[in-house]
Amino acid sequence: MKSVEEIKKFAEAVNIPRGSIVLTTGSLTTVYTDVVDRMHKGNLTVYVSVLRNEHTTIAFDFFSDPIMEIASYVSDIGVDGVITEYRATASAYMRSPCSDPNADLPYAILPAEPGSLVNLVPQEALPPTDAPAPALVAADIIDPPLPAATIAASTSAAVPVRVPTKSGAPRNVANEGICLIALVVLSFLSLGYYY
Repeated sequence: MKSVEEIKKFAEAVNIPRGSIVLTTGSLTTVYTDVVDRMHKGNLTVYVSVLRNEHTTIAFDFFSDPIMEIASYVSDIGVDGVITEYRATASAYMRSPCSDPNADLPYAILPAEPGSLVNLVPQEALPPTDAPAPALVAADIIDPPLPAATIAASTSAAVPVRVPTKSGAPRNVANEGICLIALVVLSFLSLGYYY
Protein backbone atom coordinates (compact mmCIF):
# COMPACT_ATOMS: atom_id res chain seq x y z
CA MET A 1 0.00 0.00 0.00
CA LYS A 2 3.02 2.29 0.24
CA SER A 3 3.09 2.63 -3.54
CA VAL A 4 -0.61 3.64 -3.60
CA GLU A 5 0.05 6.27 -0.91
CA GLU A 6 2.94 7.62 -2.96
CA ILE A 7 0.77 7.83 -6.09
CA LYS A 8 -1.94 9.60 -4.07
CA LYS A 9 0.52 12.43 -3.31
CA PHE A 10 0.64 13.32 -7.00
CA ALA A 11 -2.66 12.19 -8.54
CA GLU A 12 -6.35 11.65 -7.88
CA ALA A 13 -6.80 9.22 -10.78
CA VAL A 14 -4.72 6.57 -12.49
CA ASN A 15 -4.79 5.08 -15.95
CA ILE A 16 -3.90 1.40 -15.86
CA PRO A 17 -3.19 -0.65 -19.00
CA ARG A 18 -5.62 -3.50 -19.38
CA GLY A 19 -2.78 -6.03 -19.30
CA SER A 20 -2.17 -5.05 -15.67
CA ILE A 21 -5.80 -5.68 -14.73
CA VAL A 22 -6.63 -8.84 -16.68
CA LEU A 23 -3.79 -11.32 -17.02
CA THR A 24 -3.83 -13.38 -20.19
CA THR A 25 -1.91 -16.37 -21.46
CA GLY A 26 -2.04 -16.91 -25.20
CA SER A 27 -5.14 -14.67 -25.58
CA LEU A 28 -6.98 -16.55 -22.82
CA THR A 29 -7.77 -14.76 -19.58
CA THR A 30 -6.36 -16.40 -16.48
CA VAL A 31 -7.12 -14.08 -13.58
CA TYR A 32 -8.23 -10.58 -12.63
CA THR A 33 -5.61 -8.81 -10.54
CA ASP A 34 -6.43 -6.84 -7.39
CA VAL A 35 -4.77 -3.63 -8.59
CA VAL A 36 -8.13 -1.87 -9.09
CA ASP A 37 -9.27 -2.77 -5.57
CA ARG A 38 -5.99 -1.53 -4.09
CA MET A 39 -6.28 1.78 -5.97
CA HIS A 40 -9.90 2.19 -4.83
CA LYS A 41 -8.86 1.53 -1.21
CA GLY A 42 -6.38 4.38 -1.63
CA ASN A 43 -9.29 6.58 -2.84
CA LEU A 44 -8.00 6.80 -6.42
CA THR A 45 -10.18 6.86 -9.51
CA VAL A 46 -9.18 4.07 -11.92
CA TYR A 47 -9.36 4.14 -15.71
CA VAL A 48 -8.45 1.24 -17.98
CA SER A 49 -6.84 1.75 -21.37
CA VAL A 50 -6.70 1.29 -24.33
CA LEU A 51 -9.73 -0.72 -25.41
CA ARG A 52 -10.10 -1.48 -29.09
CA ASN A 53 -12.69 -3.16 -31.30
CA GLU A 54 -10.29 -5.31 -33.34
CA HIS A 55 -10.77 -8.99 -32.56
CA THR A 56 -7.00 -9.52 -32.45
CA THR A 57 -6.72 -7.29 -29.37
CA ILE A 58 -9.57 -8.89 -27.42
CA ALA A 59 -9.02 -12.02 -25.32
CA PHE A 60 -10.92 -15.12 -26.45
CA ASP A 61 -12.94 -15.13 -23.22
CA PHE A 62 -14.72 -11.98 -24.41
CA PHE A 63 -15.84 -13.85 -27.57
CA SER A 64 -14.42 -11.10 -29.83
CA ASP A 65 -17.09 -8.78 -28.47
CA PRO A 66 -15.77 -5.38 -27.36
CA ILE A 67 -18.99 -4.68 -25.45
CA MET A 68 -18.48 -7.84 -23.37
CA GLU A 69 -14.93 -6.69 -22.65
CA ILE A 70 -16.19 -3.29 -21.48
CA ALA A 71 -18.83 -5.04 -19.33
CA SER A 72 -16.13 -7.12 -17.67
CA TYR A 73 -14.04 -4.07 -16.80
CA VAL A 74 -16.96 -1.90 -15.64
CA SER A 75 -19.39 -4.24 -13.90
CA ASP A 76 -17.14 -7.09 -12.74
CA ILE A 77 -13.77 -5.46 -12.05
CA GLY A 78 -15.21 -2.07 -11.13
CA VAL A 79 -13.12 0.46 -13.06
CA ASP A 80 -14.44 4.01 -12.99
CA GLY A 81 -13.97 4.64 -16.69
CA VAL A 82 -12.58 3.27 -19.93
CA ILE A 83 -10.25 4.85 -22.45
CA THR A 84 -11.05 3.54 -25.89
CA GLU A 85 -10.33 4.28 -29.52
CA TYR A 86 -13.96 3.46 -30.33
CA ARG A 87 -16.18 5.76 -28.31
CA ALA A 88 -19.34 4.63 -30.12
CA THR A 89 -18.86 1.14 -28.67
CA ALA A 90 -18.44 2.47 -25.13
CA SER A 91 -21.44 4.76 -25.62
CA ALA A 92 -23.56 1.85 -26.88
CA TYR A 93 -22.69 -0.15 -23.77
CA MET A 94 -23.37 2.72 -21.36
CA ARG A 95 -26.71 3.59 -22.99
CA SER A 96 -27.92 0.00 -23.21
CA PRO A 97 -30.49 -0.98 -20.58
CA CYS A 98 -28.90 -4.44 -20.69
CA SER A 99 -25.67 -3.05 -19.19
CA ASP A 100 -27.21 -3.08 -15.71
CA PRO A 101 -26.95 -6.67 -14.39
CA ASN A 102 -29.41 -5.82 -11.57
CA ALA A 103 -32.16 -4.68 -13.94
CA ASP A 104 -35.17 -6.96 -14.28
CA LEU A 105 -34.70 -7.66 -18.00
CA PRO A 106 -34.77 -10.94 -19.91
CA TYR A 107 -31.28 -10.19 -21.29
CA ALA A 108 -28.20 -8.73 -19.70
CA ILE A 109 -24.64 -8.11 -20.86
CA LEU A 110 -22.74 -10.40 -18.56
CA PRO A 111 -19.01 -10.08 -17.89
CA ALA A 112 -16.64 -12.88 -18.76
CA GLU A 113 -15.34 -15.13 -16.01
CA PRO A 114 -11.54 -15.19 -15.95
CA GLY A 115 -10.06 -18.58 -16.64
CA SER A 116 -13.31 -20.11 -17.88
CA LEU A 117 -11.91 -20.96 -21.32
CA VAL A 118 -8.38 -21.78 -20.23
CA ASN A 119 -9.78 -24.60 -18.09
CA LEU A 120 -11.35 -26.17 -21.21
CA VAL A 121 -8.06 -26.27 -23.16
CA PRO A 122 -5.92 -29.40 -22.70
CA GLN A 123 -2.75 -28.70 -20.71
CA GLU A 124 -0.44 -29.72 -23.58
CA ALA A 125 -2.10 -27.22 -25.93
CA LEU A 126 -1.56 -24.21 -23.63
CA PRO A 127 1.28 -21.79 -24.38
CA PRO A 128 4.05 -21.46 -21.80
CA THR A 129 3.28 -19.11 -18.95
CA ASP A 130 5.01 -15.76 -18.67
CA ALA A 131 7.20 -14.82 -15.75
CA PRO A 132 5.30 -12.72 -13.19
CA ALA A 133 5.90 -9.00 -13.22
CA PRO A 134 7.82 -7.66 -10.22
CA ALA A 135 5.74 -6.04 -7.50
CA LEU A 136 5.56 -2.25 -7.48
CA VAL A 137 7.23 -0.82 -4.41
CA ALA A 138 7.56 2.76 -3.18
CA ALA A 139 11.28 2.82 -4.05
CA ASP A 140 10.31 2.41 -7.72
CA ILE A 141 8.27 5.61 -7.60
CA ILE A 142 10.29 7.89 -5.33
CA ASP A 143 13.13 9.65 -7.09
CA PRO A 144 16.34 10.06 -5.12
CA PRO A 145 17.24 13.65 -4.24
CA LEU A 146 19.37 15.56 -6.71
CA PRO A 147 23.01 16.10 -5.80
CA ALA A 148 23.96 19.46 -4.33
CA ALA A 149 24.93 22.11 -6.84
CA THR A 150 28.59 23.10 -6.80
CA ILE A 151 30.50 25.71 -8.73
CA ALA A 152 33.68 24.29 -10.16
CA ALA A 153 36.64 26.65 -10.23
CA SER A 154 37.95 27.07 -13.75
CA THR A 155 41.72 26.90 -14.09
CA SER A 156 41.89 27.54 -17.81
CA ALA A 157 40.94 30.76 -19.54
CA ALA A 158 37.62 30.82 -21.26
CA VAL A 159 37.82 30.14 -24.98
CA PRO A 160 36.21 32.97 -26.93
CA VAL A 161 33.40 31.94 -29.22
CA ARG A 162 33.90 33.01 -32.81
CA VAL A 163 30.76 34.66 -34.16
CA PRO A 164 30.52 34.72 -37.96
CA THR A 165 30.19 38.22 -39.32
CA LYS A 166 28.78 37.33 -42.75
CA SER A 167 26.27 34.81 -43.94
CA GLY A 168 27.33 32.18 -46.46
CA ALA A 169 24.03 32.55 -48.35
CA PRO A 170 25.37 34.62 -51.33
CA ARG A 171 28.09 32.04 -51.97
CA ASN A 172 25.52 29.23 -51.94
CA VAL A 173 23.30 31.09 -54.40
CA ALA A 174 26.29 31.71 -56.66
CA ASN A 175 27.22 28.02 -56.60
CA GLU A 176 23.66 27.00 -57.48
CA GLY A 177 23.60 29.56 -60.29
CA ILE A 178 26.82 28.17 -61.79
CA CYS A 179 25.41 24.63 -61.64
CA LEU A 180 22.19 25.77 -63.36
CA ILE A 181 24.14 27.50 -66.17
CA ALA A 182 26.27 24.36 -66.64
CA LEU A 183 23.14 22.22 -66.97
CA VAL A 184 21.65 24.54 -69.59
CA VAL A 185 24.89 24.57 -71.62
CA LEU A 186 25.18 20.79 -71.45
CA SER A 187 21.58 20.35 -72.57
CA PHE A 188 22.19 22.62 -75.61
CA LEU A 189 25.36 20.73 -76.46
CA SER A 190 23.58 17.39 -76.26
CA LEU A 191 20.79 18.69 -78.54
CA GLY A 192 23.37 19.87 -81.04
CA TYR A 193 25.00 16.47 -80.98
CA TYR A 194 21.80 14.74 -82.22
CA TYR A 195 21.25 17.18 -85.11
